[in-house]
Amino acid sequence: MKYFILKPDEKFFDGPILRNQRNTINHRWICKEHFYKIPKRNIISVTTTKDTIFPAIITSPFLLVSEVFRSVIEMFGDMVLAKDVVLVDSEKGYIKQYFMVVLEELAGEIETKKNAGVLKKTIILRSEGKPLKERNIFMMELDRCRDIVISLDFAESILRRKVQGISLEEIELKER
Repeated sequence: MKYFILKPDEKFFDGPILRNQRNTINHRWICKEHFYKIPKRNIISVTTTKDTIFPAIITSPFLLVSEVFRSVIEMFGDMVLAKDVVLVDSEKGYIKQYFMVVLEELAGEIETKKNAGVLKKTIILRSEGKPLKERNIFMMELDRCRDIVISLDFAESILRRKVQGISLEEIELKER
């Protein structure tokens, strides 16, 4: 099965700017062990412009996904922890519902091979529990960077729903 790294689209720069997230949510609690300490619903002030488009995912300072994106996660049955986050621009009257999610985290390493003068990168996944083919969305730490990895089926589902502000990078993923 094919897998992709899901990222915010680099050409997409007119998203909402979060203002008071540090005062609202303790960043140390955004993990499986402490997620229960975060309130069920959180309100975060944002700054927007008249051209602001709310993307399907916001990855900084923490992972937020839109309602459409979360419905796809639920449809595929992947276990994620989620809390409501309401983004509010009181000056312009924008209100948008998002979900802060904590995905399953897996470890991986990059293996490079040179074949016929072409450098080929393969990601070797060290997974415990269920096999890779049963996973549709998860986080993976590679080179000190945490990336969201999704399956081909998951990617097709979110693209059919015409989500905005995402980009996909195909990766070769093998299980060890």
